[in-house]
Amino acid sequence: MSARHDLIAERRLLEMTLSGHPAVRDKFLSIPAQAWAASMEPVVTVVRDRIRRGIPLDPLVIAADVASSIDIADQAERARQFVLACASNSPPLSDWDHYAEQVAMCFTIREADIVATRLGQRLETATEPEDVAAIVQAAVTGLAATAEALTPAVAQPPTSLQELLDEPDEPYAWLVPNLLERMDRLMITAFEGVGKSTLLAQIALAVAGGAHPFTGELFSREGFRVLVIDAENSTRQIRRRYRRYVGAINHLRETHALAPIDWKDQLRFIITPAGLDLADPRDFGRIEAKIAAAAPDLVVAGPLYRLSKLDIRDEPAAKALVDALDQLRVKYKFTLILEAHVGHVGEAQGGRKLRPTGSSLLLRWPEFGFGLRGYGDAAAEEHPSIVEMVAWRGSRDERSWPSLLKHGTDILPWTVGQSDYESGITRIS
Repeated sequence: MSARHDLIAERRLLEMTLSGHPAVRDKFLSIPAQAWAASMEPVVTVVRDRIRRGIPLDPLVIAADVASSIDIADQAERARQFVLACASNSPPLSDWDHYAEQVAMCFTIREADIVATRLGQRLETATEPEDVAAIVQAAVTGLAATAEALTPAVAQPPTSLQELLDEPDEPYAWLVPNLLERMDRLMITAFEGVGKSTLLAQIALAVAGGAHPFTGELFSREGFRVLVIDAENSTRQIRRRYRRYVGAINHLRETHALAPIDWKDQLRFIITPAGLDLADPRDFGRIEAKIAAAAPDLVVAGPLYRLSKLDIRDEPAAKALVDALDQLRVKYKFTLILEAHVGHVGEAQGGRKLRPTGSSLLLRWPEFGFGLRGYGDAAAEEHPSIVEMVAWRGSRDERSWPSLLKHGTDILPWTVGQSDYESGITRIS
């Protein structure tokens, strides 16, 4: 073994592949390209390309193609001779799994070594105990991902269409029937003063209380666990907002003779008015620990741009943020609602002008994206009494989203503003 590459095992796999036996073609493709030594790369690249395109593995043609891809003449000739030597010797195909496991083990060791090196570098800069815990947690996550890298080397072929069709359709895992499914991503945008923060607080309270967030219809006796991550407002501001509206949910449950919600447990907050940086392992680790302890069904978070210290107008920065959010969402299986800001240069007209500030990646990422803007005569009001919900991305599924919301005319601060709206939920009798 040299530099944590088992060159003998890698050569044996090439020899079996160049034998042309169809049984090893898919197995060869299942080995990650980065698992091969650099000296094998020219050969592996040509062989992978021919397998993908269904071209026969003719050793003479492959040798010529490999040689033509190398600029230095003596290196090109050595590579050509290497291919021909591999083609002249084929170990028993029954040895494939043994050699594949050796290559996978070496690949995993190299990847783990990278994680360990980064861990050491970050620990050198740690100054607080919680920093150490967050860094170690990030390393554990990285090592878990590395361990999964073992799988591709011995993986079965991908799922076929027939296998996919043979599986029965799974029922919707509703959080709010016909509106929000578990693990959905919803992003809500609006200009200042429209009432976005009030609406988000209303959704958080309603879901926690088992009520439809727009109609107040009760569909769950127990409600759901909700976590609010506020990266902008102070504790005082949040207290005032939620104190103003929690009575509405209490009243709805009382009118249906339902037990009161335990607000000590059902709705929790992470309040960080200085913002967060979920792309930083330390902040990520702290937030993950709190999410793990709260076990939420729904997370309401934002504003989006204050969840990262990077400029999310740049796609790499935006990707780092949404990757962090997705990692948490998938691991802890919660629905995610995000508040996002919009631009301020005369963009009030036109549906797509309500899109979130930042990289265009943010337009493609959530399942649902809606912007709020004043409707009709209310458009001229500083705090519109009626708003329309404008979709700035094509929804990925049919749901019962209202098109209009009106303010201050019912128990909830925002209620449906159209007469033909049907939530489709089954109410508690």
